[in-house]
Amino acid sequence: QTIRSLMQLSMEQSRRRIHVTGAFKKKRELASQLETWIGPSQWITSLSEHLVETGLYETPGDAEAPNLQKILRSMKDMDDTSRGPLIEFLKVVSATGKNLSNIQGSIESIVRIVRALKSYSHPGQKTFGAARVEEGLSNTLIILSSVWKGQLEVEKEFAETPEIECDADELNQVWTNLLTNAWQAMKGQPEARIHVSTEYYPDGYSDRESAWQAFVGEVQGPCVCVTICDNGPGIPAEYLEKIWDPFFTTKDQGEGSGLGLSIVRRIVEEHGGAVGVRSARGTEFCVLLPLKQNEANIKKKEGSDRDGAEWKRSERAGGMPRKFQ
Repeated sequence: QTIRSLMQLSMEQSRRRIHVTGAFKKKRELASQLETWIGPSQWITSLSEHLVETGLYETPGDAEAPNLQKILRSMKDMDDTSRGPLIEFLKVVSATGKNLSNIQGSIESIVRIVRALKSYSHPGQKTFGAARVEEGLSNTLIILSSVWKGQLEVEKEFAETPEIECDADELNQVWTNLLTNAWQAMKGQPEARIHVSTEYYPDGYSDRESAWQAFVGEVQGPCVCVTICDNGPGIPAEYLEKIWDPFFTTKDQGEGSGLGLSIVRRIVEEHGGAVGVRSARGTEFCVLLPLKQNEANIKKKEGSDRDGAEWKRSERAGGMPRKFQ
């Protein structure tokens, strides 16, 4: 019963996220106290290491904590030949619990990424559909997190915006391009940070001229605004009016095609929206998207998708072996 109780305690403790600081001092401090409590033992050092590394001992006050006292009482009732195997067993249980916790965390991350990937692309979408921009932004951030690998702090400030009529797949390309540009501008910068926010304007957006240095497109009526802001070096003022031009880039040769922001502009304008930028200390992009699409945009979208589907069919047919044609 005692062994089972200690095993359960070690397993539960191992699932906690522990960050140990000053471990050497704590182990030495605890070893001194353990020698007083349970007497001289060749296993004192091993036991103190285990208790500190599992987070059971973090401060001197933890010496009186119920969990630690339970282990000490068990040790005190044993002779030295039994203490060693028990300590080693508890270490194995803790390591197993930690591994299981890591596996569970990895599985949860994989599930999030798979869900994000499934939502990120909507194959076969032939026209505009209803979607919330926050879902696409969240999925894009999950996917891109493997690119910046913890070297970037992401702040999200999402409002409860209504669904908009859009091609979610194409908007995901917009978010990907803007977020990737921000990351590349800050790569290697200490304390790199991106702030992503959404807001709903039920009466329309009126700060076009006063707030943005380079603004393209036109949005009418109620709209949703997505802003992506970074704390990078910013864009020189002389380049701001050129950033929407195809093939224009300020990146080193081989690092960028210069098409990312022109694609952003095309997709946003095809949605009846607008996009603006301002840059000083850092760069901020604002994407405005209407709640509803007008008839002209819907027909243009249907025609574009139909042309694209016919082109793909002809490409597939052209690449088939003769016996399958």
